[in-house]
Amino acid sequence: MPNYACSQKVAYFESNRTDLIPKTGYNGLAALPPFLSTDTHMIFSTRYKIGACLIPKVMSTIMTAVLCYLQDSEAFIKNNRTIPTETYATRFCHDSIENRHMDEWTRRYNRHGEYTTFTFVREPIDRFLSAFVDKCVVEHREKEERFHLDCYGCSEDVACFIYKMKDRIWKYVEGKHSLSVMDIHVIPQTWHCKMKYYMHDFTIFRYVSTSSDDYKVYLTELTDILMKQNVPQDQIYYVMSGLTGGHSPHSTSNSSVRFCNESIEQWRIDEWTEQHNQQGEYTLFTFVREPINRFLSAFVNKCVVEKILDCYDCGEDVECFIYKLRDRMWKYLEGKHTLSVMDRHVIPQTWHCKMRYYLNEFTIFRYVSTSSTEYKIYLTELTDILMKRNVPQDQISYVMRGLTGGHSPHSTSNSSARSDYKSQLMSRPDLLKILVDLYYYDFVTFGFPFPDQLWL
Repeated sequence: MPNYACSQKVAYFESNRTDLIPKTGYNGLAALPPFLSTDTHMIFSTRYKIGACLIPKVMSTIMTAVLCYLQDSEAFIKNNRTIPTETYATRFCHDSIENRHMDEWTRRYNRHGEYTTFTFVREPIDRFLSAFVDKCVVEHREKEERFHLDCYGCSEDVACFIYKMKDRIWKYVEGKHSLSVMDIHVIPQTWHCKMKYYMHDFTIFRYVSTSSDDYKVYLTELTDILMKQNVPQDQIYYVMSGLTGGHSPHSTSNSSVRFCNESIEQWRIDEWTEQHNQQGEYTLFTFVREPINRFLSAFVNKCVVEKILDCYDCGEDVECFIYKLRDRMWKYLEGKHTLSVMDRHVIPQTWHCKMRYYLNEFTIFRYVSTSSTEYKIYLTELTDILMKRNVPQDQISYVMRGLTGGHSPHSTSNSSARSDYKSQLMSRPDLLKILVDLYYYDFVTFGFPFPDQLWL
């Protein structure tokens, strides 16, 4: 049943009081402790004072869409967003309605308890299977390789995954490492949102199938919450329509942001060449970037702005990140591990697209600021390529307008954080030396000058 399911006094459980654990066929002696304070992901609408604790693999994506719509329904619709088709990676509100610290969120927004808060929980085995299949089977088969989670090196082997998960989570309990993105998807639900202290502040819904009668009960109870918080009837109707209009996607396959998805992509250049370019009829190009600037862009975007990837457990500490990056890259060369999603953002540029064999096939553009004179030269050269390939003039004009219309949503070029980290890095020749060692052949191959600070 979805309605207010948790009537047991689980808040009083203690990890060393197995006599309080309900009697089952298992004695609970090997159970992980409940109510550890690990991950918090609160989303909220300040407009209607509604908050939700997101637990991965339990309606988290679609609830993010609902709260985003409630926060600014006009902008949500104006930007052609819909509740069933929102994805985590391209979510409209992003972190403007999110908070990762339960105590901080309570202090800033709910000190006097004026918010109505809720969360969803799921039968634990079903939730585990949902996480494993989604992250280790579906995404590994259907999504871009750079977005794959490592699945503990087990790929689609569920037995391997379970044993390694058990080992990893117990080591976390013992303080031997922090939690990875993969871990967050499979840790116990009681470890989220400081449940030990805040559980009884939440209305708790059990996850049920959208086709079940219980789902209708849940919709009725959610409607009651929205009415209690004075959400207008037309917005309640929109939310209910969204919640009955389809499944939440766990990839970018239905995202309007990535319209073509994998239909124009290929992850193996030998295979692509064999299938499409055996006679060399394609004109190929790529972009390269001054290695230090590229590193800073990746670090700031992934570890300071987005904060989704693990960043080698360094958080926003660039010194820690650089030392661990060096260690990981050398261990990869020694065959001790595969590349993670984070690694792929910071490996040398010469490691991409089998440059050793295909480098001379590409026209190589250096990345430059859109406000620079060199950018105009690049646009001219790109126009020449498009004209050579008989692209119609109206399409060329459309492309040029797009390339002069603003920054990519991942751009960090004008951010104050990037400037701060660059200043920090340029004052540390020891860290620069590590990066130059890592990216030495990027400097040499693409003709970028080494940083002057290296010789001070």
